[in-house]
Amino acid sequence: MEGVQLKKQIRTWMKTKKTQSNPVSFDLTLFTKLLLIVFFFAVSLFVLSLLKNEFERSFPRETDNPFGKETVFLGTFSHPNPPFSFKYPAQFEVEIIPDGEKSKAVLFVNPRTGDAFQIYLTPFKDQIVLTPEKIRQDIPDIVLDHFQEIRVSGVLTLFFASQDEVFGDTYEVWFVHHGTLFQITSPAQNVDILKKILVTFRFQK
Repeated sequence: MEGVQLKKQIRTWMKTKKTQSNPVSFDLTLFTKLLLIVFFFAVSLFVLSLLKNEFERSFPRETDNPFGKETVFLGTFSHPNPPFSFKYPAQFEVEIIPDGEKSKAVLFVNPRTGDAFQIYLTPFKDQIVLTPEKIRQDIPDIVLDHFQEIRVSGVLTLFFASQDEVFGDTYEVWFVHHGTLFQITSPAQNVDILKKILVTFRFQK
């Protein structure tokens, strides 16, 4: 009888331990899920950081001549209002094309190679930071891909891939500064020239 009673006590004890272990098992499962969520979130942030760093490394450092020894002769374009300037390879010819009373396009073309880029200037009363959402709201049919925020002479700008009737596939930089909307457009194949020009951009007070 004592053996039977002992077996009953053991079975009762095991059932009790099993019942008690279920909440612990649930807690461990929940804890594991939380760990996995935190892990994947951390990995995602790490990957995004690598992509951003890789993008930023694709821009040359700010220097008086980011074009290197192969382009020693540089021109300097200066604009009075809004006041800004930047350097560009001297082989490019510059043409200013008025568009209406106050807007204008400044076109840079290398007649030998056909390389080109354009800056379109439009009066803009609101001093805002442009976002993809804002641009798409105002221009629903615009192509706006692979966008990235970058700083040009300390000003936050939006750099993105797009399409243009004249240039075809393009890279563009849009921003608002000095009461003016800047729209800088370059054919996709000239993006390296565009990046080098951007690091020489300077805004005068």
